[in-house]
Amino acid sequence: MNDEQNHRRHIDWGTVASWLVGLAIIGGGVWGLIYSHRASVREQRTAETQQQQRDASHAASIAALALKYNAVTNWEASLPALGASEPFSIEVSNALIRSNGQPVLLELDLEDVAGKNSGYTAQFSQLYLTNQNFQLSVELQCTVEQTKQLLVIHKNNGIQCAVVARVTEVSRPKFKLAGSVSGSGEDAEFSVKLDDSEDVFLARGELLDIVRLP
Repeated sequence: MNDEQNHRRHIDWGTVASWLVGLAIIGGGVWGLIYSHRASVREQRTAETQQQQRDASHAASIAALALKYNAVTNWEASLPALGASEPFSIEVSNALIRSNGQPVLLELDLEDVAGKNSGYTAQFSQLYLTNQNFQLSVELQCTVEQTKQLLVIHKNNGIQCAVVARVTEVSRPKFKLAGSVSGSGEDAEFSVKLDDSEDVFLARGELLDIVRLP
């Protein structure tokens, strides 16, 4: 075997080695992509499972609370479908105040708890975008024990709650005050403006029970 043949064989082995290294690099990259995709799929499935568990817990909490008080859960279905138009006060009143005295179950955000001479009140609110668009503010009288429960919910950063209430009054305030603060410390500036929005309804009544939603 002459020197030229040995040289060609050396070149051939070098080429093979280069191809093998290249294939290894490509294979490593492909495996990395596959592993990353599988990890992403696992994370997505985990997130979906957790969301399903939260939804199931949410539904179970509402169902148990409604069953306990025989509360109306679909009160919004009583409102006429008017699209973007706001309902009339009498329509919201008829939906929330049942002629048979049956309480209603509402999903609301806890806004405040206040003490008055006549007792304690809890304030809630929610924006409804189902068959009609309107803001509902709810002010409910509550007991000392319920007040303590609300404070615990607030302490644990609870916001959304399932509330069973017996509504006795619905009104539509014509005006409301909205305040804002800009800056901090001595440079803070306070401003108050009058909002004449009429798509806000105020419901008053008695708090029967409350559960913090997961």
